[in-house]
Amino acid sequence: EMLPADPPCRYIGVCFCLVLVALTAIALLHALLEDPPFECHVDVQHWERSWSTIKKEWCCENEAIACPYTPGEVTTTLVPIFEEDSAVVPVWLEKWLSNMNIGAKFIMTMSMALVLGCSCGAFGFYILVRYCVTPKKSRTELELMSEVNKLLAANNANGRGGELSITMMWDTSEDFDLHLVMPGSLGEISASCPEKAGFKLDGDANGNPLKATKTPMENIYWAPVADQPDVTPPEGEYQIWAKCGHNVLHADANLTVVKTIRGRREIFHHRIVPGTFEKRITTFTYKASSGSPTNG
Repeated sequence: EMLPADPPCRYIGVCFCLVLVALTAIALLHALLEDPPFECHVDVQHWERSWSTIKKEWCCENEAIACPYTPGEVTTTLVPIFEEDSAVVPVWLEKWLSNMNIGAKFIMTMSMALVLGCSCGAFGFYILVRYCVTPKKSRTELELMSEVNKLLAANNANGRGGELSITMMWDTSEDFDLHLVMPGSLGEISASCPEKAGFKLDGDANGNPLKATKTPMENIYWAPVADQPDVTPPEGEYQIWAKCGHNVLHADANLTVVKTIRGRREIFHHRIVPGTFEKRITTFTYKASSGSPTNG
């Protein structure tokens, strides 16, 4: 599915900004490279024989030097001896940026081409990304539920399910951390404190950038005491948070959190955008079933 078209005012604004940047850069370069095309005070004693026609005209009109020469008059009795301007320069090159020398003309021309090319390339890249690149497709509810069922089944089979478990998945290679804030002063379970008050964190997904995956998952579960299998988690209010581990988020991330209490699931979907480094997923109250002893 492609993104909707931008309003025309956005295109006008983008083009205006690109043109403004290009004109500003050209004007600055022109001011820095501007240089008189001829040195009228050099070899002035031999101007009649050694200067070119265009140099005589320019020096007479701009520097008041060599003014006995009348602009437009061609002298045929003398054969010019070109000592300084011996190379034959095309007329278009003389007219192009006539107030600069040949080196400055080259730098200015290349700079103008570079600025214009970058401006056109940036606009073309924007159009390509905006309309020709298909946006990343988020997983559907059916796909998410299928993954959730597989993960929860694997957790139960490995003894990482039980009375209370929190599972978080996301669709980027960013390092997100699942936090479970426990009641009262019991603290929280996270990557920095993976085991406390009977809860355990099953791994820190994408904690190592070299082993990052785009299908990460973290799971916090109640690990019952071996000799007291009927003991349940502490009663009270819990909070579930998702936090960006390195406080760096390069793109939108879609999070799916599954809260399971005694086999009953509740699923939460959240999107975290760049600039947001933590998100409270939900707050819930846990009460043990009647007759079950609690921990603490």
